[in-house]
Amino acid sequence: MWQIYRLDEIQNLNFHLKTPMIIFLRGDLWAGKTTLTKHILQDLLSVKDTITSPTYVYYNKYNGGVKSEEWRVNNNLNCHPELARPEDSVDSGSLEEQTINNRFLPSQEWQRFVDKVSVYHFDLYRLKDYDEFFAIGGEDILDNNDGIVLIEWPEIIAEHYSPDIDVYLKKTDREDEREITLQYF
Repeated sequence: MWQIYRLDEIQNLNFHLKTPMIIFLRGDLWAGKTTLTKHILQDLLSVKDTITSPTYVYYNKYNGGVKSEEWRVNNNLNCHPELARPEDSVDSGSLEEQTINNRFLPSQEWQRFVDKVSVYHFDLYRLKDYDEFFAIGGEDILDNNDGIVLIEWPEIIAEHYSPDIDVYLKKTDREDEREITLQYF
């Protein structure tokens, strides 16, 4: 699936998130990988921290926040709609429950769940090879992942790890626009 988005409309892009999950973010320099990461972390997972590119520190760790009651009312939902992929869901006849690790969470449990989600944001642009990824502790984080990991420039680890979602961002003729392709596995 591919769509074209203006960078100021990227919040309209929906993801079907679950835990554990690895998301690869691919694209040229300035394609919008960190902008997209900010959308996922702040808009979908309610991370309250300032989201910055981890280019020089290799990765940042965040904890999910809790969506406000206003967000839930405005979206007419009692739980987050994008946490599970469609094929993982079972029709419960209600939007009151969503699948988390193949079990349903009533809406009151959703807030406790999101608050505990560990999220890692990697930027591997400056790493030369898998040994450097290992040296920064990346292998340990991915091998013990129980949250959501977003990885910019994943090429050096692609033969060792497979993503749940592979995202390709491509610049278009317009400076403020990107073609975004999502591939679910």
